[in-house]
Amino acid sequence: MNSYERLLKIMQHQGKKGNNTGLQMARVVQDQVLCNELKLDPEDYYIADGLVLNDGDMVLVYQISDDRYIIICKVVNT
Repeated sequence: MNSYERLLKIMQHQGKKGNNTGLQMARVVQDQVLCNELKLDPEDYYIADGLVLNDGDMVLVYQISDDRYIIICKVVNT
């Protein structure tokens, strides 16, 4: 990726701020939640009471502010 492509990607990401993205799928990897290109650390999200996250879990995430998310539930493929 050249410098122009990186700049465009940053601008697109910044342009999305303030626009609610709705519900998103994410994956738990080594105590982080990977949501699209973002790596969320435990201080970046709230979690539903009683929900225990394990490595590899798929979760449903909702963004509530620029830097805060709520993990609503685990999602499984049946």
